[in-house]
Amino acid sequence: MFRFSLEPLLKHRVHQEEKRQKELAEARQRLEREEMRKTAIEDAIATTGKDFARKIKAGILLAERIVYSQYLEQQRRELIKVEQRRILFGQHVVLARKNLVEARKKRRMLENLKEKRRSDYQHQMQKKEQDFINEMATQRYIRSHPV
Repeated sequence: MFRFSLEPLLKHRVHQEEKRQKELAEARQRLEREEMRKTAIEDAIATTGKDFARKIKAGILLAERIVYSQYLEQQRRELIKVEQRRILFGQHVVLARKNLVEARKKRRMLENLKEKRRSDYQHQMQKKEQDFINEMATQRYIRSHPV
């Protein structure tokens, strides 16, 4: 019966690959959440800016102008922070993908080795079986044809 001596290592590599897949999924989720935040802030800025422009045309008090201006400025600062985090999370996704690819290569390398060794083992077993059959046939022939 075939037994792969590096099976514990292969199981470890499979576990590492699964762990890297989860890390990549989490990194992608963080990036997606940050992109949604960015979109929401951009929408808020656009909507508030249009509202502000409409109210300026209609004539608003100075205090209201200050409130709108401060709100828009705060949203722009928040947008810059979100964009910086989005870039950082994008880098995390790239790194997580790279780590997953490396883990997958290591697992596949061991799986290929396992399959090669299994094939070699099966070939050896077939050869031994054929040698045994040949030996039995030779012995039967020798017994049936004495010299």
